[in-house]
Amino acid sequence: QLPSLSGLTRTEAIEMLKTNSLNAGAVLFDETVKKSSDSINARVYKQNPDPSVKGLVSMGSSIDLWFSLGNKDIGE
Repeated sequence: QLPSLSGLTRTEAIEMLKTNSLNAGAVLFDETVKKSSDSINARVYKQNPDPSVKGLVSMGSSIDLWFSLGNKDIGE
């Protein structure tokens, strides 16, 4: 089952993926992340596949992650 990564930092999200035998796919940052130091504090606001969609993901699947420094809600 796919964990919700909403609100996690990049490090936390990747650790959670590893714990669930999943991999990070594309890692994308929105316009609020302007420099590399910003990426440390950015939080997941979207992931694909979406965790609200029922079903299982295969072990080793890649999960795309979107990060922001703003207060975006997952699925936006």
